[in-house]
Amino acid sequence: MQTEIIVNQWIHDAPVNSLNLGKAAGEIHELHAKYLKLWGLAKHDMIKAKIELKKLRAQKYEWMMNPTVEHFDKGWIYPDRKILKSDIASYLQGDSDIIEAELNVGEHEAAFEMLQEILKQIGNRNWIVKSAIDDRAFLAGE
Repeated sequence: MQTEIIVNQWIHDAPVNSLNLGKAAGEIHELHAKYLKLWGLAKHDMIKAKIELKKLRAQKYEWMMNPTVEHFDKGWIYPDRKILKSDIASYLQGDSDIIEAELNVGEHEAAFEMLQEILKQIGNRNWIVKSAIDDRAFLAGE
C-alpha cells in the first residue's frame, strides 16, 4: 500500500464536520473500521515484504557461495572473481536486488506506521467531538 494513497484518504477523512458534531461522532466507528482494515492489510504486506527480503538474502548468499546456471537465468551477474565467504556480507549490502527489496520493506513499514498514527487520531476524535460540544454548550450559557 502506497503512503501517498493513505495520505490522500486521510486528508479527505480527517476533517471533523463542526456544523454537525452528532454526525461526526457517529462516523468515528466507520473511520476506525476503515483504517483498521487498511492497517491489517499494511501489516500483512509488511510481514510479507520482510519474508521476501530474507528469502532473497538467503538465495543470494547461497548463489555467491556456489554460483549455478539457475541463478544466471534470473539475471544475476557474478563478479569476475571468486568471492570469499568473509566478503559476502559486503556484496549483499550493495546488491541492487536486495537494496530494492529493502526499499520495498521500508515503504510497507512507513504505510504501517502511518496507519497506526491515523488510528490514534481516530481514537482521540471522541474527545475532540465531546470538547467541541461542551464548548458550544458553554458559549450558549448552558
